[in-house]
Amino acid sequence: MRYKLVSIKWVDAVANANWFTVVEALNWAKISLNVVDEVGYLIQENSEYLLLSSSVLPENELCAEMIGQIHVIPIKSIIKIKSLKT
Repeated sequence: MRYKLVSIKWVDAVANANWFTVVEALNWAKISLNVVDEVGYLIQENSEYLLLSSSVLPENELCAEMIGQIHVIPIKSIIKIKSLKT
């Protein structure tokens, strides 16, 4: 496989459509940051984002190479990237 398998720890954004007082919103914000652990194939990494895929279908006589379940993660959200052995 030509793509590295990686484990990524990153901070996800959250939203809440409810109405809050400012104090309630500040308290909710303190407990709402989500740190995500994700594993996938590193398709591309540049200064703005990382493109991760859960699945890779190699090119064959029936189709071109395809990737599935893609995820774009902003570089500024990433805490740690670790290469995994395949």
